[in-house]
Amino acid sequence: MNKNEITICVVLGGTSPERAVSKQSGKSLYNAVKKLGYNVRIVDPAYGLNQPQNIEDYFAECDCGILSNENYINAVNSSLFDNVDLVLIALHGKWGEDGTIQSLFELKGIKYTGSGVLGSSLTMDKARSKVMFTHFGVSTPKWIEAKKNISIEELDKQITENLNYPCIIKPNDQGSTLGLTKCNSKNELADAFELASQFSNTILIEEFIEGREISVGIIHDKIFTSS
Repeated sequence: MNKNEITICVVLGGTSPERAVSKQSGKSLYNAVKKLGYNVRIVDPAYGLNQPQNIEDYFAECDCGILSNENYINAVNSSLFDNVDLVLIALHGKWGEDGTIQSLFELKGIKYTGSGVLGSSLTMDKARSKVMFTHFGVSTPKWIEAKKNISIEELDKQITENLNYPCIIKPNDQGSTLGLTKCNSKNELADAFELASQFSNTILIEEFIEGREISVGIIHDKIFTSS
C-alpha cells in the first residue's frame, strides 16, 4: 500500500487544561505526517461535529466554537473517523491520556497510537503508578496523597513526619507541570496546595530530589537521543 492510500488522523485539542500544549503537539505531528506523504486528517474532539473549516484554526490560540466533554462521544461516533487507518493521539491531560478517548476508540474499533485503556488510566494517576513502581522494585521519590479538604496543619504534620521540606506539591492527575510547586517550608504550603487543588481533587506530595531530569525514548531495541 502506498503512503497516499493511508489516512492518518491527528487528534488534538481536547478540554483539559493542557489544550494549548496539545495544539502545539498536534501541529508538529500534522506537519510531520504530511511531509511523509500520508493523507492527513485532523479532529479536535472538544468541538464534536462542529469542526473548524480551516486547518490553521485547529492550531490557533483562540477557539472556534463551544467545547465540551460530551462532544468527544459525538465526534468519535460520527463520520469524522470513517476510513481512518490510524489515529495519532496528540491530546494532553485528562480525557486524552487517561484512557477515556482510548476506550471510545476501542469501542469503535479504531486503531490508535500510545498505551491502551488500562495503561493510560493507570499512568495518568501518579499515586497509583508509584504504587506499581514500588511493587516492582522501581525507584521513585517518597510520597503522600492528600484530599482537598485536609487542613494545612495536618498536611504539614504528614510532610514533616514522612518527607520533610523542600517537597514537590502537584495535582495527582495532570501533566505539563500544571499546578506544580516546589514548597520550601510551611509558609509556602497553603499557596502551593491551593494551586494544585485548582486542577485535581487529589494532591500528590513528593520528596524533592535535586538533579537533572533525563528522558530516553526506546522503541523496541532502538534507543533514541536523551533530552
